[in-house]
Amino acid sequence: MRIFSHYCIFLAWLALAGSATAADDEPYRVDWRIALEAGNDTATVTLDIADGGAVHDVRFDFDPKRFSDFSGEGKLTVDGNSVHWEPARKNARLQYKTRVTRERPNRMQENSYDALMTDSWALFRGDRVIPRMRVVTRKGAVAQTYLHFDLPKGWTANTGWPLDEDEDTASAYRVDDPDRRFDRPTGWMMVGELSSRRDYVGSTYFSIVAPKGSQADRASWLTLASLVYPELERAFGKVPEKILMVSADDPMWRGGLSGPNSFYFHSSRRAISTDGTSPLFHELTHVVTRLSGGERDDWIVEGLAEYYSIELLRRAGGYDDDRTAAVLKSLAKRGEKADKLRQAHSSGAITARAVGIFVALNQEIREATNNDANLDAVVRLLMEKRRINLDDLRDAFASVAGRPSTTLAKIE
Repeated sequence: MRIFSHYCIFLAWLALAGSATAADDEPYRVDWRIALEAGNDTATVTLDIADGGAVHDVRFDFDPKRFSDFSGEGKLTVDGNSVHWEPARKNARLQYKTRVTRERPNRMQENSYDALMTDSWALFRGDRVIPRMRVVTRKGAVAQTYLHFDLPKGWTANTGWPLDEDEDTASAYRVDDPDRRFDRPTGWMMVGELSSRRDYVGSTYFSIVAPKGSQADRASWLTLASLVYPELERAFGKVPEKILMVSADDPMWRGGLSGPNSFYFHSSRRAISTDGTSPLFHELTHVVTRLSGGERDDWIVEGLAEYYSIELLRRAGGYDDDRTAAVLKSLAKRGEKADKLRQAHSSGAITARAVGIFVALNQEIREATNNDANLDAVVRLLMEKRRINLDDLRDAFASVAGRPSTTLAKIE
């Protein structure tokens, strides 16, 4: 009888343990909401967690000049520029306010912004209104995350995240970053009275959005992307489900900036520059590869983006061999102004010099593999790491070519 009793207790313990494990594996819902008013440079951001027990601890730093009015259900501590939140067990909510407009100096412009709120539209990055957070969750718990907008009548919202067709509201975006267990809506976002061009390019849903009346050449950009994007997909293999391209006129910053599943491109920018490189495909390479450089290796990321801005056009038939050679020769001359590659940030001259490095690496790989492989294989390996440095590049090259690179051995 005693053995039978102990056996029953053991079975009961197994059942309880199994139930706990199953509960831990169940997803919990997270809803982010961004509320905006036309012309009001303050956004109200709300984080709702239906099952507060799944999230034990949330901490993040903020800029006191931009963030204010924190409130939360549970235990909330705001100390200087730091927030510590222990969510309530059920229907936990954290709310705060943040400025939208953000200046980005440009010596060619009197006033320049990389985020802006106007009376008819707003353009910003989710990363700027939702800070990076350190989150402790229940073991095994996985968030199902959605993004919503509260907007003035007549405004529409656009993000690099796909709309969730199962949600009742038309502005519920599904946020799923495979690198994170607690998802944060990052990337470029644009809301307001907008015009757009949308279509599938390859297997990616490509959306180009700008304010009504903007000089942004949406139709030409989409046409060029449709022609060249299949080569990008063949080169890198894995591409986003959706990419958002946002644009606007002055006083927005005159340049291009990439983000997760999205990028910003000023309306005055040419898809193909007079020097033969393509700012459009430079940014698209950033978006698809999602690479970032280590402390002194920004040149790798920028050099790859510039190299493929030319190479993808060549593969798509936009450049013949003579035109490609002329573009590379021009970049090589510009690259002579760069004394060193390994700097904190890659200048134009450093990026130009880096293109020559990748031309040489591609040739080395072809010779070592009898043309069975090229630089694409190295990039795909680097994409698995995401944040990379010179040693990672050397290792990826050796893995593909079967030997170390003589070109990379010269770089200190």
